[in-house]
Amino acid sequence: MNLYQYYNQPEKLYGNENIDTMLPEFFYKLYKHDPKELEKRETGIAKSPEYSFKYARFILKGRFPEGEDVIATSPQYSFKYARTVLKRNRFEKGEPAIATDAEYSVDYAVEVLDGVDGGERFEMGEPAIAKDANSALWYVKSVIKDRWEEAEPAILKSKYKHDYLYYLESIGVDTSFAK
Repeated sequence: MNLYQYYNQPEKLYGNENIDTMLPEFFYKLYKHDPKELEKRETGIAKSPEYSFKYARFILKGRFPEGEDVIATSPQYSFKYARTVLKRNRFEKGEPAIATDAEYSVDYAVEVLDGVDGGERFEMGEPAIAKDANSALWYVKSVIKDRWEEAEPAILKSKYKHDYLYYLESIGVDTSFAK
């Protein structure tokens, strides 16, 4: 609840002088339609991965260098920043965070590195992907397009086993290893 809206002089309230650095979501929501006011609060915005991303995408409509370090701590916002703000270009600073999350690693490979069109594998994210059967199957079909032995311990013990084997057979890979 925004109690500041019920006070005639919010600038006199205790803590108001620090509000910009303490609550970036508060002033982002308050000033999102006033870019000049948000610009005064960039230091505070740069403390939040979510609001640094939103500021870059919706207000600046481009990079927000001051917020990139904090964005890089979040798999979700690193991926979103690369896909939307950087227009499907790599965000190398955020890759270590992305690599900790199987789903965002696959999304990054497919949507940023263009894995579907035979682009790059996201090797940094492969250890996380290989542990998650669903993500691993999607990565195999979208990026690797071949047998991926590193992910088989997870896939072959999951409900995705038959989908994986069917896919391999459809591309001409011998599946006798699984019988």
